[in-house]
Amino acid sequence: MSVPRTAGLDVTGPVQAEVLVLSLAGGGIAVGGPCGPGPWYLNVDAGDDPLALATATVARNLTEPLLVHSTSWRRHRDAVVLTFIAVLSSQTAAPPAARPVRRTPLARGSALAAPADVAVDQVVEHGLRHLAWLIADDPHVAERLAGEWSGALAAYRPEPFREFVRAEDPMQLEVRCDCGWQARGSEDEVVEAATEHGRRAHNMTASREQILAMATPAAEAE
Repeated sequence: MSVPRTAGLDVTGPVQAEVLVLSLAGGGIAVGGPCGPGPWYLNVDAGDDPLALATATVARNLTEPLLVHSTSWRRHRDAVVLTFIAVLSSQTAAPPAARPVRRTPLARGSALAAPADVAVDQVVEHGLRHLAWLIADDPHVAERLAGEWSGALAAYRPEPFREFVRAEDPMQLEVRCDCGWQARGSEDEVVEAATEHGRRAHNMTASREQILAMATPAAEAE
């Protein structure tokens, strides 16, 4: 069957690459390059390969990246913005202006609409979850991010894989409250415990996503 071409779907406006540089620092993940903790925005011309452009920019201004991967796109800055996560080797010092990554809930839209607003921290969160998924699904990414990066991304194991964790070897998480309370266990266990604690001690209810955003792997918890 012939499908008519819809002119309204052609991309004729500006396209930009949004590059977020990630490094390891102080036992955690940091975001930022020489211009500060925010992303780089690069104009993508008609003849440009966006991935090659992002990779070359990181290599020219910092160092050869360990991995560069496109993780999302959205309308932003009056353009179509393609997001790229650029991962630096664990042996490369974090840029001076980089800051620690903060866990944050993802931006959520509806079934047929994008989120009304997307913060940079949410773009980073999405990108890190994307990388954690690729470690489990893509052998090339798993090889490049083996070792320290794989450990740092363990806490970002995304939702589609949560049900496939082996029952005999679940990831142990720890969640702490500002009041001093803490709990340790599987995802379901810490969510149940934190939900009950919030209701009883603070008369509040957090979502599963909010609780897991605050959780850390038990082995890395202080």
